[in-house]
Amino acid sequence: MKTKKNYLSVLSLVLAITMVLGVALTAMQPARMETSPFTDVAVTQWYFPYVLEAYDDGVMTGTYHNPATGEREFSPKSPLTMAEWSVMLVRAYYADELAASTVEKLNWYNREVAVLDKHGVYSRLGTVENIVMKTSVTRTQMAVMAANLMKDQGAVASDSEIEAAKGQIKDLNSIPSIYHNAIATCWALGIINGVGNGMFDGGSNMQRSAAAKVYVCMKNKIAELGNGGTIEPTPPPVTGGLVGTMSS
Repeated sequence: MKTKKNYLSVLSLVLAITMVLGVALTAMQPARMETSPFTDVAVTQWYFPYVLEAYDDGVMTGTYHNPATGEREFSPKSPLTMAEWSVMLVRAYYADELAASTVEKLNWYNREVAVLDKHGVYSRLGTVENIVMKTSVTRTQMAVMAANLMKDQGAVASDSEIEAAKGQIKDLNSIPSIYHNAIATCWALGIINGVGNGMFDGGSNMQRSAAAKVYVCMKNKIAELGNGGTIEPTPPPVTGGLVGTMSS
């Protein structure tokens, strides 16, 4: 019996040490690091999580892809075009409507433009015939389109929030007044932040990295406030698709 007791004591000690070592080794393991799908987007960049989310959602797939090697490039510092931004918005929020579209496909973005035009997303920017889709989208144009789409999706800022935002934007009066409400809406809801010191800088172009952040901010705010607009009772899930690039 004494031998059996000693054996059980040793076994218990071994099991206890094993459990302690297991916990310690688990704690010592480094946290899993996300990997970038793009060779030109490092995980240490501030825009990496936004680019990754836009990529995972199928909204932005990059500007270059080599099927043989799997290499992808995102071109984070390149300006985003109006056509690319249009394709992003449709892929994110009107994919089902695009799939059912009977509009003749003339190029890689005209059917998406028709969908957005139907929902008033270009409102205050002019007619789609007069908007040059292959030019870089400015911060003001992106704000207008974002505010229009969010309104269509049921995510809006209150009048008091809009007026408060107008008082915070120091260069608002340098921007045509027709765009003030849209810019203030995006400012109030945290969709498009300023460039610092209370400046919006509406005439500058939006880089692709910044556009990824705007998309994610819109997605989160629509999920929080939206009612799905005129398409669905709740915001539809983002479906896969390609980013509107010139080559696409």
